[in-house]
Amino acid sequence: MRLVLQIMLLSIMFTETSGERTCWYHRKTRKGEECKGKMWRFSATIARYVGGTTNSWAGTRHWSRINRKANGFCACPLPVHSADISANIPARFYEMFDRIGRKTSGYRPGVRWCSSCRRKKREKVLM
Repeated sequence: MRLVLQIMLLSIMFTETSGERTCWYHRKTRKGEECKGKMWRFSATIARYVGGTTNSWAGTRHWSRINRKANGFCACPLPVHSADISANIPARFYEMFDRIGRKTSGYRPGVRWCSSCRRKKREKVLM
């Protein structure tokens, strides 16, 4: 429940209503989906996931889809994960995870990690 409230508050902070922005996914989708709704500024989470910047924008349809995807997987480079995505990875680990992840197949940059990886962080990732 707390996570939902935080996402809602962040969403309000990153809302653009003028309609002068261009959607990040404009003509980038396979289906050529139309951008609909308000324009939302990328949070640090989404920007990291898609490789954009926090000054990028997306329409409501695309923003909600990429927000769901960006928060739905463990971004730790360890090979085994649990199903429970528990918390945000501290930002100080991003560079290290990316460096290790380049050598790991299937690694995707992100901001969340599972409870298993969070417990193992001192044993494997930091040593």
